[in-house]
Amino acid sequence: MNNHSNIYQFPHDPAQECDECGEQALRKTIEDEVFTYGAKDNAVTLSAKVPLWRCSACGNAFTDGEAEEVRHEAVCRHFGLLTPNEIAATRSRYGLTQAEFAKLTGFGEASIKRWEVGFIIQNTSADRFIRLIGDPLVFDKLCALSVEPLETTPKRQPQSRFRTILPEESHREADCFTLRKRA
Repeated sequence: MNNHSNIYQFPHDPAQECDECGEQALRKTIEDEVFTYGAKDNAVTLSAKVPLWRCSACGNAFTDGEAEEVRHEAVCRHFGLLTPNEIAATRSRYGLTQAEFAKLTGFGEASIKRWEVGFIIQNTSADRFIRLIGDPLVFDKLCALSVEPLETTPKRQPQSRFRTILPEESHREADCFTLRKRA
């Protein structure tokens, strides 16, 4: 079930050639689309602003991969799950490859790839775990639990806690500090 309304066109983008009629009349629009996700009793009706290509000469209209991404994100939002871009951003925040993220989390590398490209949707427990990893303190604890060290040192985002920035000299002094017993 597709229902399009509220069309937004890109008037400054040049029209492209339509594969159906050969006219330079194909333009990208953004339209509200209502679609059904799921089957039978589990079906839900969702809506999203979807990119649609439409030819003003012959009326031919179609969507592409970008529209599929938008629909996938609408499904993720409906279920309260991270979108593929949000999963990739969590991993990238620490400078990890998909393979390193898989090693650290225990998820399969293929699963991570599928989640990030939107081929499948992660389950609720995986989603919650990825959300927790977004917290630098949780990430540090996970790194400490890791049996195999990562090949690259993960990049840390600055923590949102109040901390005093110490000069480099103080760090050097702290490195050679030792406690002495009282006499």
